[in-house]
Amino acid sequence: MSSAPLAGLRVLVTRPVHQAGGLVLKLEDRGAVVSTLPLLAITAPADPDAARTVLQVGRSADLWIFTSANAVAGAQALHGEGWPSQLLAIGQATARALAAHGHAALAPEGGSSEDLLLWPELAELTGKRVVLVTGEGGRTLLARTLADRGASVAVARCYRREVIPHAAATLEAALRTSEVVLLTSGEALQALLSQLPPTSALQEMPLLLPSQRVAEAAREAGCAGPILLPAAMSDAALCSRLEQWRAAPHNDCP
Repeated sequence: MSSAPLAGLRVLVTRPVHQAGGLVLKLEDRGAVVSTLPLLAITAPADPDAARTVLQVGRSADLWIFTSANAVAGAQALHGEGWPSQLLAIGQATARALAAHGHAALAPEGGSSEDLLLWPELAELTGKRVVLVTGEGGRTLLARTLADRGASVAVARCYRREVIPHAAATLEAALRTSEVVLLTSGEALQALLSQLPPTSALQEMPLLLPSQRVAEAAREAGCAGPILLPAAMSDAALCSRLEQWRAAPHNDCP
């Protein structure tokens, strides 16, 4: 028998194609049998000129906050010069994406908007100008909270997520041949739920999800199987959480 911590575990990875490779390799290195079924595609924003203008005007802002690696790539494609020196990133993957373009950024542990908002440096923002670099249709928590704390917030929507359509039979077949489904965003969960019948294999399956917020959405949608939450949103943390569960199965969420 293999001593790999995830030997033989059948994992369904649903990340966009361009972001799945590293995670798939890490899972396979640990012995997992990985299938991929991307649920979302990352595309250019509907109004790139508006996003570009926000970035150009925002070069003199006090702070830019990037919500994802996709936001970094989108901003770089739209307006890759003249960024301010003070950058914050949600999640280590976002910080790494900034570093790849030569930008140093601070990033909170945990990798969520809630984690970022706990930083003492963001407690009082009266008179500060902040550019929030994000995607279309995302959460409004960060922008609203920063504004409530006194900041003038401009939002640069630098990309959008598009649902990749799949036949329900294709999705059900992928679920039946998997033991755990890995979903790394609330949008991915909704994309999957929207294409499945009300009663499906997903309802009883273990789900590895990014946050308590997404876990609550899964429960509200009728998912009754184990829900696993990583310590942070990184490939290493996702793999570690699966290893913990494989060694001692338990449920993070009631």
